[in-house]
Amino acid sequence: MSTLGLAATGATAINTSVCAQSSTFTCLQRFGYGTADTGTWAESYYRKGTANLNFHNCTRFAAFYMQRYLGIKDPGLSFGAAGNWGLSDAEGGDITRTSLKELGYAVDTTPTVGSIAWWKSGHVGVVIEVGAGWITVASDNYAGAGYADVSRRTSSGYYPTGFIHVEANSARSVYFVKTKNVTAVEVHTVTAASGYTTGISSKTRFSPADANNGWFGVLPNGDVYFVKTKNVTAVEVHTVTAASGYTTGISSKTRFSPADANNGWFGDL
Repeated sequence: MSTLGLAATGATAINTSVCAQSSTFTCLQRFGYGTADTGTWAESYYRKGTANLNFHNCTRFAAFYMQRYLGIKDPGLSFGAAGNWGLSDAEGGDITRTSLKELGYAVDTTPTVGSIAWWKSGHVGVVIEVGAGWITVASDNYAGAGYADVSRRTSSGYYPTGFIHVEANSARSVYFVKTKNVTAVEVHTVTAASGYTTGISSKTRFSPADANNGWFGVLPNGDVYFVKTKNVTAVEVHTVTAASGYTTGISSKTRFSPADANNGWFGDL
């Protein structure tokens, strides 16, 4: 079983809600998505005209996910309504819009984590979990009613027409966390979209003195985390967010003992 952004919850549920449909964004907040402008290119193409639904829009969430978690750069155009995303003009697609399929992304009936779940009837979401005979899909504006939703689905229920494999061609950035010969821990990236020539370089709030007390990592959304396992009474987790310019985040003790640091490993979900 593969998962993304959601803990596995057993394979017996069929077409059931993992997070109840809600007119709020509660079910999608784990992704950093809500009413506010996300700062992604999704806002340029899929925010306008959705104020009456408090900016709920299935295409907005899917496009947001494509940039934030897959690193897909601004395509410079809208793919049109959700039902068009997986169609070519010859298949009845909108001739005034260029779909993801027409941009070269594969569309088939095999779900994979990170692919776009696509309904020809007019809906898109993101596959975040794949099991034996079932998938879990996160989507916004479910049923066009302004609902955020995370549901497990099988082919016997409201199942996608197909899956658009944007994850297969997603741009992957390379990152470097510099902890030596600096006055503050630095994060540097280069993006695949730029041919690995440009990215960000920024100081963080972390001290290089902690370099031997744990380890640093970078999350898909660009946030930096530090798991501290030495010189502490309990394992600590510290983060700095890309949105804050790596100046603010969270610092918290966990229930884990630093005595276990050599008995396994800690990681992010």
